[in-house]
Amino acid sequence: MIGLLSKNSRAQSLFRVLCNRDTRFVDLGVAKVGRVAKLAALGSSIRTNIQRTRMDAHFSPFQCRSLQRSCEHLLADRPEIESVLYWGATNRPTRRLPYFIISDGPFDPNDYSYPEEWVPKRWASNYLARQRKVYSEARHIFTLSQWAARKIQEVHNISSDNITVIGWGPLHNCLEPTLVPAENNYFVSVGSGWKNKGMDVLATAGELLHATHPESSLLLVGEPRGFDVKPRAGVITMPETIPGEQAQTLIGNARALLVGSRFDASPHVIMEAFQAGTPVIASRVCGIPEVVTPDMGYLVDPGDAEGFALAMRACLEEDVRMQRTRVYRQYLNRFRGWETVALRVVSKIDDVLGPGDKCYRRESQGWQSLCAQP
Repeated sequence: MIGLLSKNSRAQSLFRVLCNRDTRFVDLGVAKVGRVAKLAALGSSIRTNIQRTRMDAHFSPFQCRSLQRSCEHLLADRPEIESVLYWGATNRPTRRLPYFIISDGPFDPNDYSYPEEWVPKRWASNYLARQRKVYSEARHIFTLSQWAARKIQEVHNISSDNITVIGWGPLHNCLEPTLVPAENNYFVSVGSGWKNKGMDVLATAGELLHATHPESSLLLVGEPRGFDVKPRAGVITMPETIPGEQAQTLIGNARALLVGSRFDASPHVIMEAFQAGTPVIASRVCGIPEVVTPDMGYLVDPGDAEGFALAMRACLEEDVRMQRTRVYRQYLNRFRGWETVALRVVSKIDDVLGPGDKCYRRESQGWQSLCAQP
């Protein structure tokens, strides 16, 4: 049996597919940091800025050790578990069992493009050593992007033979593509942490677009986290977190999704757009260029407001039905959400541990059709 563990809820979509398709997988839950560990982490990470204190606490040894104890607790009553698949790379999540890691990228002390929330600051040396140990002792590492795979090879000297790129999928599903949206004269960007998401750049781009296309507008949605972006001509702000279903509706009916991130390893919102047939206009950073190809949208240099405005104008010149049909078909051919990701995970685990008995497999038409693909 293979136990599934994670340090946050991002893994649940993939874990659900794995459990539905193969009874060897057992979702053990989400590891959590204890209250005492949180207080100790905050106390040892005090800075003049409360936000920076919280960020440092997240990377502290107290939080990492607490996550590991939580993993061990979740495993304690499951003697049938023979190996572990863990989403995260901050602790060794086993009771000396062989384990696999899923990672969207490591901490790189020499890459100054990383946003603050990815940088351990006070705990940099400790965190880097801990991450290196976790990666080096894993039976195999799965990454969401080629970018993350290269980073792990460069920073931690891990052989490419021990890394498999599996891609990623949407956090929220739409029931069917929106090939003819009810409204197609607006663009939307959805995300929290507006500074890193480049919402200020997108707002300028929206203003530039509105000057030449006054019928078009840009909607910025999400929690700003202290970074203020003012509404302006052609730009509407919704500075709040909204339910996933509401966000999916906004994305599904938009002319395009904008991702203006200054840094974004593997944004799930891109797949949420693709599954609805919505093209994406995104920054050329991290793993984004691996999925936003010319037939799926447009790539722009981060921080280039004029470039985003030009891409939005180009998007408006395309026939909306043809554009969205192309995006949706490409999504089906190239990605197919978490089903394809799960297939890659199972295939590699079978290579490493040996194939599981077929009696474990819950075959479905969808799973079989994926297995038939080269």
